[in-house]
Amino acid sequence: MAIKSKPMIRKKVNDKPAIKYIDKTLVLSPCYIGFCTTEKAFNKELKRLNVKGEWPSFLGKYGHATTHFLERDKDVTCIVCLGSTKGRTRVQIHALLVHEAVHVWQQIKKTMGEPNPSDEFEAYALQNICQSLFELYESSRNRGS
Repeated sequence: MAIKSKPMIRKKVNDKPAIKYIDKTLVLSPCYIGFCTTEKAFNKELKRLNVKGEWPSFLGKYGHATTHFLERDKDVTCIVCLGSTKGRTRVQIHALLVHEAVHVWQQIKKTMGEPNPSDEFEAYALQNICQSLFELYESSRNRGS
């Protein structure tokens, strides 16, 4: 009996697909997830979202990073705020973002009504949230903001 192997797909550097692909995302988050690195940007976003009442502070009293949860109607917005990173290594900064990603994930589980997702689903979800926050952090560094 001949063993058939699956053809290996190699992506060329400037290789445009001949067909359109759907997004690989299996489950969309029920929450909006934002990221900011300045108090000015945070306040501007709160204004844009038309947040009423007393606004939360950008960071907690002793926090280097914080996640705010804003609810309006059935929409939940999670805003991850990262303060000054001066004197911190990239590993320390990523660790702060992982910590905040866990809070985002906890809120997503509550919003979904899914207190006990499978271990693998949870691992993929956290991986996705962390990777997205890392990418946003890196792009904010490149912009100098």
